[in-house]
Order: sequence, then structure tokens, then C-alpha cells
Amino acid sequence: MKKIGMGLIGPGFVAAHHLDAGRRRGDVDIVAIASSSQQSADKKAQAYKVDRAYGEYKAMIADPDVQVIYNTTPNHLHLPVIMAALEAGKHIISEKPLASNADEGRRLRDTAVATKVAHVVTFNYRGNPLVQQTMGTFGYDGVLSIEHEDSLLSPEERLTRAAHFLNDIVLKEQPVAPWWI
Repeated sequence: MKKIGMGLIGPGFVAAHHLDAGRRRGDVDIVAIASSSQQSADKKAQAYKVDRAYGEYKAMIADPDVQVIYNTTPNHLHLPVIMAALEAGKHIISEKPLASNADEGRRLRDTAVATKVAHVVTFNYRGNPLVQQTMGTFGYDGVLSIEHEDSLLSPEERLTRAAHFLNDIVLKEQPVAPWWI
């Protein structure tokens, strides 16, 4: 079986969990780590037993052996990291939030659709029976779109409420599939 090459950007305190989860899947090869400096990347790569270390995330995104990027950077870096991965045609899994506002969210969604790559956010509680029922109700077809019909709320407030709803119902380490709001 051919393994999926994964690179992780932002190997801070949550990195060990995500790298372990990727390795346990059996079909993922952790190819590289990118950090804020080469020294930090080298140290983390050695600690996590990853062969390649990049001191700049765009260099790792350009690595042809990396097909999926896992973004665990601080929130304020999500937009540039996710956009760079999407524009390079790389699938991306990101910690929440995907975006800081509705306009950024639409921009990310549109880029993911245009480049035909998965744009995934990690959420909690996927195994919860309510989640399973909800997913069945939606008839999940690869794209989940939540719309809240409260005309008193701004688009940003609706997006935030939808994101909070999803955060409460879907589990981390889900299979790679596009989940856009």
C-alpha cells in the first residue's frame, strides 16, 4: 500500500499527538516538519523521529513527497499557511479556527474548491451518537454547509455559530475529507 506523505507545520505542544495519530493510521508517512527556524525544526524533527526539517513552511509545502499538510500553527498564521498549501495543490488539515472571519473563510473555501484539494478542520465528538445521527440527516456527500436562517445575525455571527456547532459535534482525526463552512 502506498502511504500518504504528511508534513506538519508548527510542531509545538500539540504536534506529538497529531504525529502519533498519523502514524497509527498505517497509511501515513510523516515526511517532514516545518518550524519557525531551522534550529527549532531540526530539534523537533529529531525529537519526533522525522527525517526532514524545514525552517520555513513554504519550503516544506514545496516538497514533492508531502501530499498532506497538517497545520498546527498559532491562529494568526492559519490564513497564510492554509492559502500557501491550497495554492500549491496540497491537501490541508488545520487546527481550528480555519479563518478569523467570514471573508477569510470564503476565500479559503473558494481556493480549496478551485484547486480541488481537501481543506479539513479538526473537531471533537465524531463518535457521539448525536453526531452520527446528525451526519446521517445531512446525508454527508463530502461537503458540509451549515446555514443559520436568523436574519438578526450578521454573516460573521452566523459563521461563528455554525463553527461552534460543528466544534461541539465532530471528532479530531477524522478521515481526510473536505469540510467547509
